[in-house]
Amino acid sequence: MTFWNASELEPKRNFRWIASIELFSGKRRAIKEAGSIQNWTVTSFSPPKLNLETDQTIGPLGRLFTQQKNSKWDDVNIVMHDLLYPIDMSFGPVEPGRVDANNTSVLYHWLVANGYSPEKPMTRMLTRLDKKWLMQLVVARLGTAGKVAEAWTFYRPILQSIEFGSAFDYNSADLSQVTMKIRPTTCAYRFVPY
Repeated sequence: MTFWNASELEPKRNFRWIASIELFSGKRRAIKEAGSIQNWTVTSFSPPKLNLETDQTIGPLGRLFTQQKNSKWDDVNIVMHDLLYPIDMSFGPVEPGRVDANNTSVLYHWLVANGYSPEKPMTRMLTRLDKKWLMQLVVARLGTAGKVAEAWTFYRPILQSIEFGSAFDYNSADLSQVTMKIRPTTCAYRFVPY
């Protein structure tokens, strides 16, 4: 039986989802919230992909043995629009009720809060980013009623790169986007029954 023959079945749709990206600061040994990306600015979020490497050997009687050699989660790309709100909520004076959507500002100040300085070598920041739990990522698929149907949580993701927009170009009217690439350490799946 196919899903269009049964009214209780609904296919998963790639346009029904929402992402949550919370950023933390590792200053003074305590992890504190350092800002968050507004979920409505996130335009693309790759689901997790698990790679399993196997090794095959031939035994003494010609029997083929297959065993798992290595497993790892592939990198995840997160693309978000960049908007022109000049001051973010966590690092400066903010008007009451103002929401920050300048993702370049949010991510840059998050890097500064975790040790980045334009005048100093990056080794201190890289050590901190590698050892601390500095971001929490959740991507959730929404069901037909707009409620969360399933969710992936990325635990202790490792930052691989941040691309602060594409080339400045007078011939383009495209929206500016920020792309962040992370490597999940581990992921958890949660199904939410209706």
